[in-house]
Amino acid sequence: MLSITDNLGMKPNFMNNNESSSTNETQSKLITDLQNRLAEKTRELNTVEENLQSERDKRTAVEALLAKSEENYHNVVENAHDVILILQNEMIRYCNSAITDMTGYSKEELTNSHFDFLINPDDRDIVMERHRRRLRGETVEIEYTIRFITKNRETVWGRVKAAKTLSWEGHPATLAFISNITEQKETEIALRESEEQYRVFIEKMPNGFSHSRIILNENQQSEDFVFLDVNESFLRSTKLKKEQIVGIPVNQAIPELREIMPDVAKLCERVALQGESYQGELYFKTFDKWFEINVYSVKPGYFNIVYSDVTQKKRAEEASEKSKAYLEYSLNSAPDGVLLLNSDYCFTFINPAVADLFGISDSEIIGKSFLELAPRLLPEKKADWIHQGIRQQLQSGIPVSGLEIELHRPAGSKIPVSFSAAAIRDRKNQIIGVVAFLKDITERKRIQELMIQTEKMMSVGGLAAGMAHEINNPLGGMLQGAQNIMRRLSPDLKANQRDAKESGVSLERLSEYIERRKIDDMLAGILSSGQRAARIITNMLQFSRQSESNLCPNNINQLIDEVLELSANDYDLAKKFDFRKIKIIKEYGENLPEVVSTKTEIEQVILNLLKNAVYAMMKTAEIRLPRLVIRTGIEKQMVRIEVEDNGPGLNPDVQKRIFEPFFTTKPMGEGTGLGLSVSYMIITNNHKGVMEVNSEPGNGARFTVRLPIQNNPKLV
Repeated sequence: MLSITDNLGMKPNFMNNNESSSTNETQSKLITDLQNRLAEKTRELNTVEENLQSERDKRTAVEALLAKSEENYHNVVENAHDVILILQNEMIRYCNSAITDMTGYSKEELTNSHFDFLINPDDRDIVMERHRRRLRGETVEIEYTIRFITKNRETVWGRVKAAKTLSWEGHPATLAFISNITEQKETEIALRESEEQYRVFIEKMPNGFSHSRIILNENQQSEDFVFLDVNESFLRSTKLKKEQIVGIPVNQAIPELREIMPDVAKLCERVALQGESYQGELYFKTFDKWFEINVYSVKPGYFNIVYSDVTQKKRAEEASEKSKAYLEYSLNSAPDGVLLLNSDYCFTFINPAVADLFGISDSEIIGKSFLELAPRLLPEKKADWIHQGIRQQLQSGIPVSGLEIELHRPAGSKIPVSFSAAAIRDRKNQIIGVVAFLKDITERKRIQELMIQTEKMMSVGGLAAGMAHEINNPLGGMLQGAQNIMRRLSPDLKANQRDAKESGVSLERLSEYIERRKIDDMLAGILSSGQRAARIITNMLQFSRQSESNLCPNNINQLIDEVLELSANDYDLAKKFDFRKIKIIKEYGENLPEVVSTKTEIEQVILNLLKNAVYAMMKTAEIRLPRLVIRTGIEKQMVRIEVEDNGPGLNPDVQKRIFEPFFTTKPMGEGTGLGLSVSYMIITNNHKGVMEVNSEPGNGARFTVRLPIQNNPKLV
């Protein structure tokens, strides 16, 4: 260290002793003072140097910490999940690595580039406007959501948080944090779309819907509920308006509902408070409708109801039940047999007509298979054939119609029936059974035979007409010749006496000879036979021409009475059988309309029927009293006449030919076989009516005549 004097730059000063002594004290004090001051300054300098070194050490530490902090901060910023941007003058001055994950662009591609190309064009204007305003120091919304365009031209959603303006390189800039919320946004959009779709679905669904809340009293007990929302279908079904019920307690909106339907209120309470669910049908008397309801709770105290208006369905079911009952009644009342068989070939239903046809009770049929019953009802081959037909029905569904079979009844008789069958299908068009129809065609068979007979008679009629015309002329000559011979042999004519006298012949002797040789009887026989032949020819002509008699209204009951009176006095009839010994029963219909007809022809028909009946009853008179029943009535716009006897009846072969010309059951010489055939032609051809016979051997016969009344002037 330098000496004090050296440090002060002072030179020695030689003085006297006194002066020197005084001066030395002064200098000594001065030096001491300066030394003290120097020491103080040195200490201060040392302290400053120590402090400075401490500060340097601190700065070094701070710089180290700052470097570490900057490194950590850089790591945090670079590895942050959110995008961090510093925007200045519409340029990106800084961005972290998260921008690459979000947009696909690298930091180098984006740094110092314009940032508007990253923003969806629809959001670009508002973002740029807010950025400019923020740089101007204006108050702008800090957080908002926009869409960004990625490098692959895809859209991502970001939530932007723009901090207040900061200084970057001496100029204002905006610090922004961006969170990628694409997944959240898509979820929100999907949820919103789903909610919207759900809302649209609820609003447009054909079923009614209501969202409600239970109203609790102070004791936490349900006292009412309120509709929070209802859809359009609910309003249409109930005829209510939304403003009348939504937000209003039901006791006020629909006061009669709780009174009329207390069960509904209790049901809603259980669902809302206890979490139960309910599905069923209820009749809402308030709306006079049936609803199928599904009640469920979405959270405690709330419940939803889905209403399906099933009023039409219920009424259809009621109508179906009525229809089913009506159908069952109709099937049971049907004159034809109806049978239902399931897929196992077992009978599940028969109507009474089937039981009557089979001659067995329904309990003997229901549940039995076709093959179990077939041997009792059908020949073996026929049973197998029909069973195969039913099997084909169950497989193919092709209907069978009009098959004719014969059923065997327990008593041994046979009934001709027409068999038809069709498949029964369910709603899926699957075959589940067969319905079969059996129709007793005994009457149809008889009518077919009558039609064949009629056609035969018509053809015979044409032949008869030709024969009659051909025979009539020579027969007339024969009759005229026989009559002239008888006249010219008679002695009563003067011309005969004159010519006999001129010829020398005595008419008296000639008459005696003729009588002795019975020539007069022969001539009478020829004349009688010729007249009988003429009557036959006249009857034959009935087959080929309409009656020339005048049609007029006739009272059928009165006409029959006149024929009965005539029959009682008929000599030929009385000669064969005493008509008065026959018990005649009249069953006349009342208020019969008059029938436009030819009176003499109808009388002829009835007289023929009476004669045939009397002749038939002669054969059984010894075993039972002859009884003749004559009935009249109206049947399907026709007047019906029945002549029924209790004679021996007719066998089937005779019934088939009974109306044929020249067919007779009488011995040779007693019948011509034209009575019934002429009667048939009078009724069917001349009067457009119907004539038929019904008979069983041993049980008599019933002839029925039906005459149309539509031509009756009183009825037209």
